[in-house]
Amino acid sequence: MQRVSYYILFTVCLIAFGSCGNRADERLHQRLTQWDAMVDTAPQSVSDSLELLKNASMSRSNRAYYNLLKVISDDKTYVNFTSDSMIVAVTDYYRNHDPKNRNHIRSLAYQGIVRTRMGVKDSTVYDPLREADGLLRSMPQPDPSLGYLVNYFLGNIHYNNRNYPTAHDYFRRTLDFAREENDSLHVFDTYLALYWNEMQQRKFTEGELYLDTVSSFYSLLPGKDYFILNAQSTYYDIVNEPEKALNREKELLRISHLQKENIDQSRLYFLISDRFVGLEQLDSAMLYAEKAIELIEDTTYIYSHIYYNNIASIAEKQGNYYLANEYQKRASELYKSSVNDRLDTQIAELEKKYDLTEAENVILRTRQQNLMVIIAALLLLIVLIFILMYSRKVRRTTQLKLLQAEHTMQQQ
Repeated sequence: MQRVSYYILFTVCLIAFGSCGNRADERLHQRLTQWDAMVDTAPQSVSDSLELLKNASMSRSNRAYYNLLKVISDDKTYVNFTSDSMIVAVTDYYRNHDPKNRNHIRSLAYQGIVRTRMGVKDSTVYDPLREADGLLRSMPQPDPSLGYLVNYFLGNIHYNNRNYPTAHDYFRRTLDFAREENDSLHVFDTYLALYWNEMQQRKFTEGELYLDTVSSFYSLLPGKDYFILNAQSTYYDIVNEPEKALNREKELLRISHLQKENIDQSRLYFLISDRFVGLEQLDSAMLYAEKAIELIEDTTYIYSHIYYNNIASIAEKQGNYYLANEYQKRASELYKSSVNDRLDTQIAELEKKYDLTEAENVILRTRQQNLMVIIAALLLLIVLIFILMYSRKVRRTTQLKLLQAEHTMQQQ
């Protein structure tokens, strides 16, 4: 009787403990859901909140959700990704345990995004986004925020690979989803993507129409004025309105420190210098050209020689041939260095490909050897089965003959 009482008490405690655990999981899930709603507008706050929980005990579903939000907030706060293992683990969890969860599609999309941020340029960027697109299309009523996310980055992949007509189709689909979700930031980003896509195809009339729409957002969206001014500067330069292009670039320089993104100041100074050259204001051009070189952060920057060539060209137009010659020599040295660096990189990449090919060949040979062993084992098994079946047949025939002989003898 006492044992039964202990057993009942143990069972009650176990149920109570499990119930407490379930309630804790539910409360954590609610917190993650709340942070999820904030991740687009306040990614840094979400990142800070997640950091406080990084070592907390969680259920597998909450851990997957936590890691997904970690990847998203890292992306939106411009953290450098060095691995895609976390987002791959998240995708594997949802694929195996909750494939209809909308986070499954999000995790697939962010696989492509993370790999893009890592500089990956092969099919491993495109494939998860295409899988996400397939899942999205299978939904009776696609979630517009998911539709925006997937189509925007598919469009970006095609844009970066110069498949501009296909990129246009994805961006138009993206725009439909952005309007459906009524998100002005997403609408702006899509119109901006459509503008650059048209400009790359030299469709300047269509580009101007998109630029007018993009410009209508000026001063309305935080952090977006920089991208509007940049688009306007490029357009005015193309249509040969250098004064307007210069004014936009000066304004870009003025607000660049307000941007969350890491803005290359040296590039802005170089562009302003180039505009002054076009306007034949050589003193101002030289001032900005020298500042551009001072602000080069990466001493191995492969296009540094262009900056030095710019000063050499300005100095020559000013009649300062000694200075022009000095900067021209420096430009030549930097160009040779950049070519050698690129050749070394290409050789290293070829060696990696060769090593990879050798490794793949070893794997292939091993697989072939394993396949031959399996085939031999199967053939041996078939032979053994045949022998056993034949032996059984012989035994049955012999037994039948013996029975017939006994039956004949009994009849006699």
